[in-house]
Amino acid sequence: MVDLSPLIDGLDFSGCRVLLLGDLVLDRSVFGTTRRVSREAPIPVVQYAGEESAPGGAANVAANLSSLGAQVTVAGLVGDDERGAELIDCLHRLGAQTDLTRSVAGRPTTVKTRVFAGGAGTVRQQVLRLDHEPPSTPDSSLLSALAAQVVEAAAGFDAVVLSDYGYGAVDASLSARIDSVPVIVDSRMQLRHFRAAHTLKPNLSELEHSAGRDLLSHHDIETAAEELRVGSQAGAVLVTLGRDGMLLCEAQQMRRVPVFGDDEIADVTGAGDSVLAAFALALGSGMDRFDAARVATVAGAVAVNHHGTHAVRTAELQAALNHG
Repeated sequence: MVDLSPLIDGLDFSGCRVLLLGDLVLDRSVFGTTRRVSREAPIPVVQYAGEESAPGGAANVAANLSSLGAQVTVAGLVGDDERGAELIDCLHRLGAQTDLTRSVAGRPTTVKTRVFAGGAGTVRQQVLRLDHEPPSTPDSSLLSALAAQVVEAAAGFDAVVLSDYGYGAVDASLSARIDSVPVIVDSRMQLRHFRAAHTLKPNLSELEHSAGRDLLSHHDIETAAEELRVGSQAGAVLVTLGRDGMLLCEAQQMRRVPVFGDDEIADVTGAGDSVLAAFALALGSGMDRFDAARVATVAGAVAVNHHGTHAVRTAELQAALNHG
């Protein structure tokens, strides 16, 4: 195994400033117990026990950036409603600045509610997810104004992260309009629309969607990554491949980034956000893409060993390294 100690030992992101623009989501988890099946339908009856809320979507990227020690400013949209206020409060408690986050009247905050239930003495499992999403894309004038603010502010940061979950807050033209700092893009459905980014960070399924075909071999993945890099005029494409680590595709160069740790995975939820945050911070701190990707793979390994989304801390990177 390659020794990552020179990269991780003494790692300090406290001076790194990151501007995040993305689709902000409030994640709600409802917990209960189930002892019987409903007479009305073949479904479990869940006895409510409690609930909790956490930042989701791009807000989970902000949570990881903050927990890793960065100074984070979050730009995006929430509804002018109770859930929007709750999400803003979540971000403030993380220490994030929300001056560029707008509350929009008449537009509901995006909320994902997951119901977890189980019998007495058993592990609760997710039995239902309920999504509350805006019915349409945001007003174009609102998006233009938000994008202009992000472009104007970008020069005051060490990195810009665009986290596009498909809810419309992220203007794809921004990656070409910001040239003062590295722009790292994570987009679920429209990778090819982001031009001239420093780095695009798809997972395998997102790369397959971009390529329009199944990618069944390492050669297929490499070919699709290079097609995406050239077609989008990106500096690089970093493909996350789960247990197979990552592939860093740069001009004239393909490099594998081995997975860190073992194959034991508790939950992959939110792991891509942890990888994105660590990669952006490492770049913003002056590392090259390959070393930044190696730091990010440790963050991903920490994240998948927790159930649900987990905001990785710098100390956990060192602890993971010590435990191999």
